Amino acid sequence: MTRLLVATIAMMFVFAILIVSALAEQGQWKEELERLCSFTEVSSTLADDELLQLVKGSDVLLEKLESLEASKVKVYIFRLKKCRNMYVYTMDIRAAREKRD
Repeated sequence: MTRLLVATIAMMFVFAILIVSALAEQGQWKEELERLCSFTEVSSTLADDELLQLVKGSDVLLEKLESLEASKVKVYIFRLKKCRNMYVYTMDIRAAREKRD
């Protein structure tokens, strides 16, 4: 009987740790998404190296979000893709201007 009680408490403890770590990870990717998308309004003032780093960071976060497969995450994936595309568009416009000049 005591072994069963100890095993039950241990399992509850393990589940609690898993839930807390999942919630902490969710907060981390949301913070990263906010950071990555916070530069869209000033993207034209950023250097190409900075834009490239934002695109790479977006790609890494996209992979992580796509592996979660939750319906709520799809909205965040769409938003992140829009931010990433804005950075790529800004770099493409600059490259086209440089070719033209």
